[in-house]
Amino acid sequence: MNQRRNSSVLVEETVNNLRRLFQVVNKQSKSVVFETGLTGPQLWAIKVLSDEAGNSTTVSKLADLMYLNSSTVVRILDVLEAKTLVQRIRSTNDRRIVYVRLTDRGAAIIDRTPNVAHNLLIKGLNTLSDNKLNTIAIGLSQLVNILDSQNITPQHMHAPKHV
Repeated sequence: MNQRRNSSVLVEETVNNLRRLFQVVNKQSKSVVFETGLTGPQLWAIKVLSDEAGNSTTVSKLADLMYLNSSTVVRILDVLEAKTLVQRIRSTNDRRIVYVRLTDRGAAIIDRTPNVAHNLLIKGLNTLSDNKLNTIAIGLSQLVNILDSQNITPQHMHAPKHV
């Protein structure tokens, strides 16, 4: 009976921690839209670019750094380029390669924007030992299996349009 009560407490703590995670992501997404007019993914792209040497990289490398596919990053860049926050430059040597560069206007946004949950999460996960990271990965995989959602393609979270 005592072990069952401990399991109940652990289940409750796990569910509450998941709720906390969803709440912080939602709150930060709303805050980012309100403060900058940018969605979380747009701000994340700008911050990743600002961390790159010369504030420039290829679109495919940016996609890798953001853990997104290139087509998703291209859609994010379309909006950022329309807002003159980034500039895309096609390689003169290989026309298939497109570089993306943070503009001065884009760089100015970095100083006045909050860290989005994705940045904090990735930075925090990168500080963990392989053992701790593996434990988290296994636990999250088990949660995905419990929810029978392993066949769902992960989508990057977007802030709501009505803020």
